[in-house]
Amino acid sequence: KRGEYTALGMAVNVAARFMMKANWTEIFLDRFIYDKIKANYHTQNLGELELKGFQFKITAFRLQKKKERSTTFVSKGKLIGRESEFEKLKKIIKPLNRTKGNKFGGVVYVEGVAGIGKSRLIKEFKMSLHRNDYNWIYMPCDAILRKSFNPVKYFLSWIFGQSEENDHESNKKNFEAKIEELLKSSKDEKLKSELVRTKSFLGALINLTWENSLYEQLDPKNKYENMLYAVTNLIKILSLEKPVIIEFEDSNFIDVDTKNLLHVLTRNVQNYPFIIISSCRYNDDHTKFSFGLNDVREARITLKSLNKEKTKELIKDKLEIEKEIPEKTFKLIWEKSEGNPFYVEQIIFYLKEENIINNKLQITKRNIKIPTNINSVIIARIDKLNPDLKNITKKASVLGNQFTDNVLKTMTDDKYIDSFIQDGEKQNIWYSLSKANRAFQNAFIRESIYGLILKKELRNLHKSAAETFETLYNKDLKPYYADIAFNYEKAEINDKTVFYFEKAGDYAKDLYQNQAALEYYDNLLENLELQQGTIHNSILKTKLNKIELFLQQSETKMAEQELMKLKTESFPDPELKDRFHYLSAKLYTITEDYLMLKKYIGKYIADIKTRSYKNHLEIYYLDTLRFLNEVDEFEKRSRSLLKNFRNQNEHFFEGRTANILGVYHLQKANYKKALEFFQLNHKIVKKLKNKMLIRAALHNIGIVHSRLGDRQKAMKYYLDSLKIAKEIGSKSACSKLLSNIANIYSAEGKSEKAIEYYNEALDIARTIGNKMSEGLNLFNIGLAYHYLGKYEKSIKFLDQSKKICRKISDKVGITYANDTYGDNLFYLEKYEEAKKIYLENLELQKELKDAEGIAHTYGNLGNIAKSKNDFEEAENYYKLQQKTLAEIGDKEGEGKAYFNWAMIEIERERPEDAIPKLEKALEL
Repeated sequence: KRGEYTALGMAVNVAARFMMKANWTEIFLDRFIYDKIKANYHTQNLGELELKGFQFKITAFRLQKKKERSTTFVSKGKLIGRESEFEKLKKIIKPLNRTKGNKFGGVVYVEGVAGIGKSRLIKEFKMSLHRNDYNWIYMPCDAILRKSFNPVKYFLSWIFGQSEENDHESNKKNFEAKIEELLKSSKDEKLKSELVRTKSFLGALINLTWENSLYEQLDPKNKYENMLYAVTNLIKILSLEKPVIIEFEDSNFIDVDTKNLLHVLTRNVQNYPFIIISSCRYNDDHTKFSFGLNDVREARITLKSLNKEKTKELIKDKLEIEKEIPEKTFKLIWEKSEGNPFYVEQIIFYLKEENIINNKLQITKRNIKIPTNINSVIIARIDKLNPDLKNITKKASVLGNQFTDNVLKTMTDDKYIDSFIQDGEKQNIWYSLSKANRAFQNAFIRESIYGLILKKELRNLHKSAAETFETLYNKDLKPYYADIAFNYEKAEINDKTVFYFEKAGDYAKDLYQNQAALEYYDNLLENLELQQGTIHNSILKTKLNKIELFLQQSETKMAEQELMKLKTESFPDPELKDRFHYLSAKLYTITEDYLMLKKYIGKYIADIKTRSYKNHLEIYYLDTLRFLNEVDEFEKRSRSLLKNFRNQNEHFFEGRTANILGVYHLQKANYKKALEFFQLNHKIVKKLKNKMLIRAALHNIGIVHSRLGDRQKAMKYYLDSLKIAKEIGSKSACSKLLSNIANIYSAEGKSEKAIEYYNEALDIARTIGNKMSEGLNLFNIGLAYHYLGKYEKSIKFLDQSKKICRKISDKVGITYANDTYGDNLFYLEKYEEAKKIYLENLELQKELKDAEGIAHTYGNLGNIAKSKNDFEEAENYYKLQQKTLAEIGDKEGEGKAYFNWAMIEIERERPEDAIPKLEKALEL
């Protein structure tokens, strides 16, 4: 007879059916168990299964493996002498749990000299928090290479379950599974949609790619920007699940690209509960370290040396004793450590290992010689290690402050390597970051071990490290080019160093990681100079690569200096000479020195043989003619270029020419002609399947329809362009298009709808840090509320607009805001306040020599005087308005001034004086 398990319900039956379904060694879970363990284990969703004996389907999951944690490091002993700093950290994170107001906690710098206990304080603080209450993100910075996005890649590898022990497909499955989990758990539809859109950019950061993904379709600049927004979006999702604490370790060594991410991450995030905790030393000039973020709340916790009382307490804790320390012993430790916790620890280890102190902690030796600095103390300790373990620590030190077990194992031909890695942890040399990653307990330890190695052995170890990277990652070496180059450089193998630094520079350049690329090219140039033989072309090519990067970053002074140095160079390779001319012309284009550009291209274009560079110069020259308004030559040359590019199947340049012609006719108000060329450009770029160019073409067509007064057609093209802009993640374009759409709604009197789009544009402007756009959208919202008659609300937004305009010295923007501000006060019948604003505006407009604005303000002041029945003052202002408009030739405006003047005469009951002014108004 079958038993019945009434107390357990259906669990036993489900387990039995799962056992029948699962293969050998597989473990299936139901939803209940999955929810309990999902934070700590990787699983695969198997969907809904039909199980015998159940009327409904059961959702099942396959257990895969335990998740790697961000760090498993546990400090030994109590945290001593840091009670107040610990409490300060607790207080600082309180905003994360707010239900209202700004939830973003800003940045906390935990600062102090090396060994003072920064990481220890942060880790103790982390351990004091309930794991389920916060998402803790660990981002360690690389002190050796400072590779692009290194801390970010560490975080992404952890959260997406990536491991070097997995094959590529397993890592990909883990990534997809985590994406699905995030999509199911998140309730914010906008963030979920962005996660789907940007998942290929997150994957690319951890070396996962998909054919025809959005990442594969975009140019380097757009790839780079989307990476920044993808990581930002991911952290936002995690913060809405539960508050996020981001720990940056050794922030002094942060790479430029991760710092760029922080600028994006910390903008417009008041609704997202997260905080950044940064452990950092002081800068080399003893100033305080900072990420240099704008408008971000900052706090500092400065750690100083322990006093004598706390140092005694620390010594007792490390030695695990309660009794008093002999004064002579304490004096020795105090003088050598000066209260630095790490120094105290290392000196205690040294004294014990050298048998300098006995069980009663008394000094047992006479004439003891303790090394004079902490590095020597550490070296003395390392010398006492098992020779095999000592050898392994040397190999690990070559790999940097952090290393992977895989690389160390491949470098080490020792079957006991796993036990030695564990011994290294027991000896407090390194600790486990995850299952397959280690980090030295302190940079001093790694530096001391590295300093032990003799030069010949050091070269061999670096050579071994480089060859290990080549072997281990031979399927895709790209992410490791810099590691290999660095190690071959230290190994003094010049040809390999040159080869890999060039690869590293080109790879970083292709990813728009410009600062990293510049550093690799600098290293390449240093090593090229050591080579013998024909290297002149390689040096020239590298220098031109650097110039191109300077231009990409708008560092025009640096680009100009480097170009000047190459001006007298002989270029053995004609293509390199052509590239030099192309970059010189590009410099003049970026700096808008059109006269010099025209002269330069005119002088050299005939000498250029490389087709692509010649085509670029033709385009630059044509645009120069447009800017200089040299109409005859422009029209003749544009027709010729359009025909030639078409015949040569140079469709990209054909499209560029058509676009320039569209802009030319738009500026001359030849709207139908402009439309014709913009439509031609759109037709061409559609064939090229370049989404960035298609978006821009649609935008331009929309602008022309707007100028033609066909707002519905303009709206259609703006919306089509906006759809692509959102797809490719061009936030700057999104902001402009949303503002244009809002302008159409405003022109149609649909102010509420306009405000909706202005607000969306405003949100993006704040996210990308575009203050000019932020100020303009705030003004437009204020203006829309003015049209709705909501004058108080309008004033609120105009105040914000003025604040932004003052910050960026946009005086014109201030005059626009003041004008509407005064109008609001006028309609609220606050005439004196309105007059004060108008008079302030008048002074600013006079400073700007804005004659049209001055005339408008005279009219406003006249209106106030008229409302107060001060007709004499009103007449004076209207006279000034008329005179100013006459001087600038604004006949329509002058007519309005005469009309206002005539209305004064009617108020005075002097129709005979009003009639001539009305006749003049009609005439004008």
